[in-house]
Amino acid sequence: MGANGRFGMAMVQALRERGWQVRAQTRAGWRGEGRVEEVHCDGHDRAAILAAARGCQVVAHALNPSQYTQACWRRDALPMLDNAIAAAQAAGALLLLPGTVYNFGSSLPATLTEGTPAAPGHVFGAIRIEMERRLATAPGLDSFVLTAGDFFGQGTGVWFDKVIAAGLQRGVFTYPGPLDSVHAWTHLADLAEAFARLADQRAGIRGFNRMMMPGHDLTGRQLQEALQRVLGRPLRARALPWGWLGLMRPFSPMLRSMWGNRYLWRRPHALDGRALRARLGDWTPTPLDTALAQSLRQLGQEVAAEGGACAA
Repeated sequence: MGANGRFGMAMVQALRERGWQVRAQTRAGWRGEGRVEEVHCDGHDRAAILAAARGCQVVAHALNPSQYTQACWRRDALPMLDNAIAAAQAAGALLLLPGTVYNFGSSLPATLTEGTPAAPGHVFGAIRIEMERRLATAPGLDSFVLTAGDFFGQGTGVWFDKVIAAGLQRGVFTYPGPLDSVHAWTHLADLAEAFARLADQRAGIRGFNRMMMPGHDLTGRQLQEALQRVLGRPLRARALPWGWLGLMRPFSPMLRSMWGNRYLWRRPHALDGRALRARLGDWTPTPLDTALAQSLRQLGQEVAAEGGACAA
């Protein structure tokens, strides 16, 4: 569901590479690469979603509300998830859902594990917690949530490409938080690969499951140094002008939403992915420099190497 989104496209690619036949739900036609069985319908159309999922063994929920605003999420997030749940129940399919650290609120601990209690601090966190509660209480549903950090790779629309990568070609590294604070990052292709491997294990997955996604837990300085290696040139660090965003937020619902999540850049946090690593066996995330090089190329930026030399 939502095959044209950045996570949806990554899921299609990962599943196809593992030999799956993919049925791609979109509203206006598949825009990605590779052959899929296309289904054109709206994520709010329950009858169409149920029909689209008929005969499927796995349902990947990659639909997001159309705008990153509280109003849009309040209106759309839960109804679309309810349709995904109904479709997976009717088909007897495993339901896959990417999770976020929003669930743990502004007082989230330095290391997040499967046992970290939920503590919503804003609308997005409360909605995310309710989404997982509905998975856990849906009768007869088998589901798996992977809690991920901030995405990078596979297109545009997130902090990495909108803020951090935007000035790299001018030699500027813009960072939203203190350079010495740890932040959890997830290479989107790795998240899709992990989900595809879980799809292969569907026969052994019962009930509701949630694990932390192993990724790259980095300080701002470590990310800057890695980007310098990949680009082969020094970068000048610059802080994101939060004060300006604060002044502008009365005029932009999206800026208000971004402002409400600024704590994630000030509160150090990392994901303990040992449980998922143990479950998936020999799988490991893409090395950082390789993942960054791939991500920058996808943004049309030139890179020097996957781990070249650079004098800071």
